[in-house]
Amino acid sequence: MTMTNTTHLRELIEQLESAESGSRELDAAIQRAMGPDFPLHFSGVGVCNAFTTSLDAALTLVPEGWSWSLGEMRGIGKFRGWLNDHNTPDGLAVRHIDADATTPALALCIAALRARGV
Repeated sequence: MTMTNTTHLRELIEQLESAESGSRELDAAIQRAMGPDFPLHFSGVGVCNAFTTSLDAALTLVPEGWSWSLGEMRGIGKFRGWLNDHNTPDGLAVRHIDADATTPALALCIAALRARGV
């Protein structure tokens, strides 16, 4: 990730947390944060991944060796994304990160960016 300034990463995560839905502007901000070497998976719209609206694109943000899951928080209109780091010799999860958002893709984006910023 080229975003070495943790303040900028926190600001991006805050924007994602307050978003009501995904957008091309947020997708572009994530793409910039990931840097020029992060692979593009074109969705037919624009020149960046549709991270905030596509689960397939959001999953590309999950760091290698991490497991993920998503769940609906019924009654409050939110979704939670969970990530667990299994990059240990015994494969046991040593770090757990979760995030809540209005859509599954946003929740996964937030958790993945938090994991990359750890």
